[in-house]
Amino acid sequence: MPSFWIYTLGCKVNQYESQYVREGLLRLGFQEANPGEKVDLCIVNTCTVTAESDLKSRKIIRQLARRHPEARIVVMGCYAARAPQELAHLPGVVQLIQDKAQLPQWLAQLGLVDPPQGISSFGSRHRAFVKVQDGCQQHCRYCIIPLVRPVLRSRAVREVLEEIHRLVSAGYREIVLTGIHLGHYGRDLPAPQPTLADLVAAILELPGTFRLRLSSLEAVEVTPELLQIMADRPDRLCPHLHLPLQSGSNKMLERMGRPYRLEDFLRVCDQVRARLDNPALTTDILVGFPGETDRDFQATCRAVEQVGFSKIHIFPFSPRPGTAAAQMPDRPP
Repeated sequence: MPSFWIYTLGCKVNQYESQYVREGLLRLGFQEANPGEKVDLCIVNTCTVTAESDLKSRKIIRQLARRHPEARIVVMGCYAARAPQELAHLPGVVQLIQDKAQLPQWLAQLGLVDPPQGISSFGSRHRAFVKVQDGCQQHCRYCIIPLVRPVLRSRAVREVLEEIHRLVSAGYREIVLTGIHLGHYGRDLPAPQPTLADLVAAILELPGTFRLRLSSLEAVEVTPELLQIMADRPDRLCPHLHLPLQSGSNKMLERMGRPYRLEDFLRVCDQVRARLDNPALTTDILVGFPGETDRDFQATCRAVEQVGFSKIHIFPFSPRPGTAAAQMPDRPP
């Protein structure tokens, strides 16, 4: 019986897509290897959001090639989409999957006549991630993702409901809706286009004992309809919103290409706190963006203190080839 190993870097969407591949390989008769066992097929699901992500991806590929010299290494993920030529020459790499939409076809090439329609499990944890949307066209000036996942793809409501029903029936008690740009769910579907709020409302009508959580959203995508559902269903929908701020300086927000001003962001946070009982607000902060001054950084600190986030993910600017920010001067404009 052939064996496989999957190594996943990056976001919740990558974790979901790795699980999709896992279930497909298990259907084919593969057996997932334990640490230290012989491996015939290695899947590396890469991330390219920062230079550190690229480095980690290359490092794990080289490690797998040394530890399992007989194994075939297949590389997928955003790094594979951004720079396939860099990865193709690494030891052991026999194939690159540059577009996640190609996964069913890849499984079919391996002999799987009926690729999975979504997933049925998510490991031994109580929480399962469900990908409902792919692609981003926002083009923030620091972000490479719109270049490697440019096509908006939303899953049909019925397909999402069927998948969540399977997961809840399997014992998962928390479902996390995720996507590359979750707030753009439905924009590519035929009319009448469902919104994220429509999808959430439909999910909350499913039977079973589970709660629903949303992954990252832009503050401007917290619509009155979505906020109303959160206020009406605190028993099923977690009062948590991850709203990336990135900077508290309007000058820097404009320079980053973000779709809001600080006042807009703060207003949404005030609305969330006014409608929900003790909500958790979390965020991302990007420091060291080209042109950022001490004054800009202090503006971010003041905004963070004003909102009172429950958790903050702080990360340094990493120039990504192909993005506008990679060409910006470091000195203040």
